[in-house]
Amino acid sequence: MAEKPTLVILPGWGGSHYTWQEFTTLASRHFNVRCIDLPCFGDEPCPTEVWGVEEYADFVRDKISDFPALGGTPPTGGGRFQISDLVLLGHSFGGQVAVSLAAKHPELINKLILSGAAVVRPNRAVRRAISQCVAAVGRGVISLPWLRRYEDLIKKMFYCLIDSTDYLETSGIKREIYKKIIRQDGTLLLSKIKIPTLVVWGARDRMTPTRHGQRIARLITRAQWCLFSGAHHGLHREIPEKLLSVIQDFCTK
Repeated sequence: MAEKPTLVILPGWGGSHYTWQEFTTLASRHFNVRCIDLPCFGDEPCPTEVWGVEEYADFVRDKISDFPALGGTPPTGGGRFQISDLVLLGHSFGGQVAVSLAAKHPELINKLILSGAAVVRPNRAVRRAISQCVAAVGRGVISLPWLRRYEDLIKKMFYCLIDSTDYLETSGIKREIYKKIIRQDGTLLLSKIKIPTLVVWGARDRMTPTRHGQRIARLITRAQWCLFSGAHHGLHREIPEKLLSVIQDFCTK
């Protein structure tokens, strides 16, 4: 009986093997699954220095390189890891990391899957400047005695308004890492990826626009594009069966 292919999952910002548990359980029927917690999430502590996408990619590279040495630690679903048929699935920030890894170390990956991948990071210097001005005004407003009790609520409303709720939920080195990775655009790496790639997207994704996914699919030479109508950013939680079906089809071709 042939070994199952190995599916390695890189969760998005704030995600972990816990948030992917339902999908990994489904996928384990067809794959040897390993969901890697990225530093700052799940069971992985934050690094002691401010990392960018490259450092996260190196972290994943080292994890994958260690797979043959795991021996008595089988992946979800049993079996053993096969580096030669490894399929890498990156979601959101995990997709950004996956692109960096695939462009620099294609020998480690057989096929690549990008789900709502946060690869295209437009220069938003003007938007950040406006946000900083608004934030400064907001701090002045919050300082008013009769509004202080509503400080947390006002902050949440502000960051929701500028689509930066992830920033609000960070602090310390984690916040510095977040500020760094959202300024790292991976568009130029896409043309370097030559392995078969599947780009999956939710038509109603508000976190990563559909046009970014279409651009990713155009720039990767051997990419296939799959758009799920009515779906949002977290396909693995919203439509896990449909996502798995598309992945299976892609991996068997």
